[in-house]
Amino acid sequence: FPQNYSKPVRVQGAFVSDREIQGVCDFLKRQTDGTYSEQTMAEIEKNVQAAAPASGTAQAGAGRDEYFEEAGRFIIGKEKASIGNLQRVFKIGFNRAARIMDQLCEAGVVGEEAGTKPREILMTMEQFEEIL
Repeated sequence: FPQNYSKPVRVQGAFVSDREIQGVCDFLKRQTDGTYSEQTMAEIEKNVQAAAPASGTAQAGAGRDEYFEEAGRFIIGKEKASIGNLQRVFKIGFNRAARIMDQLCEAGVVGEEAGTKPREILMTMEQFEEIL
């Protein structure tokens, strides 16, 4: 459904099976020995290390997510604790936002999950700063 059309537009393209894709990949792999220069390997390693904190797997202090402090301040300031808000504000996925919310709950910042309702905020900004 293109934006300016009231009905779907038919498009056609070639079908490529998984088997054909695998064949092309295998062919390409056989064409090179896969060795890289030391400079390229160093650059790859540097990029992997730089990307690690943004991937969501790296956690800061006491096993907490790197957004834990910012999320706590945001939630207390807005007086509304929801996973959806964390997703939008920090541009992260649902699972990561849910983990942050669980960490905030464990720290006593927000209350337990109450279905689809926002969680109750249990701390003031001053109390939150003290636990950091």
